[in-house]
Amino acid sequence: MILDFTKRMIELNKASNKQFGKKNGEIFFKSLMNNLLLINRTNQILQELDLFKNIFVDSIFSLTRDYYELNFKKEQTEAEKELMKEVYKIIGEPNHNFSDEITLLFYVGLYHKIENYENEILQFYNTLNETNHKELKSIGIDIPNKKKLFNDRDRLRLISNSIKHNNYYPKKELIKFYPYLKVDQKISLLDFKPIEDIELIKAYIQYFNLLIILKNFTSKYEKLKPILGEENFEEFEKIFCDLIRDESYKDENSKSTYLVK
Repeated sequence: MILDFTKRMIELNKASNKQFGKKNGEIFFKSLMNNLLLINRTNQILQELDLFKNIFVDSIFSLTRDYYELNFKKEQTEAEKELMKEVYKIIGEPNHNFSDEITLLFYVGLYHKIENYENEILQFYNTLNETNHKELKSIGIDIPNKKKLFNDRDRLRLISNSIKHNNYYPKKELIKFYPYLKVDQKISLLDFKPIEDIELIKAYIQYFNLLIILKNFTSKYEKLKPILGEENFEEFEKIFCDLIRDESYKDENSKSTYLVK
């Protein structure tokens, strides 16, 4: 398989040199190979997210809940159980369970996967273009100021920060997304939809893949212009600008699909 792939790449390189001339052909072929590397890495990350889902949703969530349920019942005396029943009658039984202290770390990991991928994709862009950008904003992807476009990313950030920095109590900004949460009650895994959120992140990564490919083509305008033509470059730039407009990609009917209540 590797030998067959290598043979095809050599044939493609020869074909591009024949089509565009040696200099332009090499530029085209190198650009194509770099984009293939990016697509391959993106596919690997999507597979990592699928494994992340399988490990947590199919195993850790249920195992952790069962473990805490079993051991908590063992540790409590009958008097303590009766006392808690009476307390819950007055204040209401909280959604937050002992197991949530572990299972909610899923969201911390998920958000860090987003940050790590964004850093990785920027380094990939720097390598391809021999640049040293420190932030995605510097290449036109202004995440902090695109509040509507990156709405779900911000929501996942707030969930993660509520867990890490607010002792599992929801930050006020998070309640804008989940009106049924209360600042004086800890959040629970039951408040969210982890499987749906993983699918959102997979779509987000594919979106970034397209952004970087487009930006890479436009950043090499002068070199690739003789090959792809001026009209194509204008189209690439237009598509890139359309993709980063600060507009929500969800219609009114789907904006709250992640809400449980």
